[in-house]
Amino acid sequence: MALNQTVKNINYSFVDGSSHALIEKVKNTTLLASFGTPSQEELDDGLLEHQLVLEDHVVAVLPLQHALASKSEIGLSDLAYENVILPQKDTGAYSIISTAFSLAGIKPRQYKECSQIDIVMDMVENNAGIALFSSSIVDLYKREHVVTIPLKQKINKSIYLSFLRRNRRNKLLTPVMDMVTQ
Repeated sequence: MALNQTVKNINYSFVDGSSHALIEKVKNTTLLASFGTPSQEELDDGLLEHQLVLEDHVVAVLPLQHALASKSEIGLSDLAYENVILPQKDTGAYSIISTAFSLAGIKPRQYKECSQIDIVMDMVENNAGIALFSSSIVDLYKREHVVTIPLKQKINKSIYLSFLRRNRRNKLLTPVMDMVTQ
């Protein structure tokens, strides 16, 4: 990775889900920065700065044999009585999706919470429910017996690099910021 050539002693890791836990580690200086989808409260936190890395949107993921699988678009109202697999509550994705359902006046019948895409795709493929994920993530985990369908109500999901404002000029953070803005 080009980043390791610039800064040889930097440690980094990627964790699925738990964006709230990662933001808390940034706030208590356990982590210099994190990639994730912060909640609106975290985006508004004056201690933090968030640099947009990727803008994406949420899609529905269904088993190929599901009754809704032949539709070109699905409304959130179509999912009201379905078993919906939601991201974990401590993620920004959960906040975004649950807010979209709430604004639409719908309380989905929740089946499980899980942010591990490979587990969720197995669940969908085996008819355990319908999932909602970022389109770019789902594209990386395509399955033969699973279909991805756009939502009528666009749900935007953005990935940010989050860090403490006071660390903006940190020489370890600068190459990471340069990498994500290129």
